[in-house]
Amino acid sequence: MKDRRLKIVIGFILVAIITTSTIFMCFIRKNITVVINGKVTNLITYEKTFGSALKKSGISIDIKDKVDKALNSEIQNNGVINITRAINIKIFVDNKELNIKSAEKDVALMLNAQKIVVNPNDKISPSKQTKLSKDMGVTITRVKSKTIKQSKPVDFKTVIKKDNGILKSQSKISQNGVKGEKSITLNIVFENGKEVTRKVVKETLVTAPKNKII
Repeated sequence: MKDRRLKIVIGFILVAIITTSTIFMCFIRKNITVVINGKVTNLITYEKTFGSALKKSGISIDIKDKVDKALNSEIQNNGVINITRAINIKIFVDNKELNIKSAEKDVALMLNAQKIVVNPNDKISPSKQTKLSKDMGVTITRVKSKTIKQSKPVDFKTVIKKDNGILKSQSKISQNGVKGEKSITLNIVFENGKEVTRKVVKETLVTAPKNKII
């Protein structure tokens, strides 16, 4: 009789332990949705944080990946975490080749994240709005311009005056010619330090030439 009562008590204790454990497991059990580059995976986890849940599921996070939640943030049931994987990108700038990883959306955001300054006149290929793709190459051409002034001589003209009273062989110079001077303003464009264009933007006559008169 005593043994029977003991067995009953032990049975009640075991049932209580199992029930309590089941309730506890149900309480800490959570459903989460992991979205990696648009691909959805539904997980069941008993972990407390997103970081530990991802690690438990074998999902690694690279330092350059973009995650929309802190990995140490506590999981709420039916929580969603979005992950954008970083991809390899080559940047050609300032006579250097930079091999980087980026999870940014487009070229502009990637350059900003890399703290690469692009001046208004610089050329970017492909354009800033281009979406990033794996192993993409981005070339930045540094464009600078400067304005210079130059002085150039202006040739004089020779004017021959007819005088029937003087033979051709006896003609004399009545006024010597004198060259004039003009100021030329040039705009020079350089790409990566090399001159690519030179354009005259303004010409001003400083001194008019004096004609040679015969």
